Amino acid sequence: MSIKPLFADPNLLHLERVSSEPDRITIIVKTKSKQALCPQCHSPSAYLHSRYVRRIADLPWLGVAVRMKVHARRVYWRNEECPQ
Repeated sequence: MSIKPLFADPNLLHLERVSSEPDRITIIVKTKSKQALCPQCHSPSAYLHSRYVRRIADLPWLGVAVRMKVHARRVYWRNEECPQ
């Protein structure tokens, strides 16, 4: 059985900011790499399609809500031989 990690390699993420308020902690991270690999054929691409923010909420930590914002990108792949 193959187990996939929840997050990318921590070396590929940049901690942008941590902010704390009385009712929540917000962690903001961005990807460091300029390109991504196709999940099907593993060919690299740096052709940016769009950007988006993933918002992840976790259980409270000592009664304070924890939120993570991951700034991610979508890329185009130009490998015509790939079925993806």
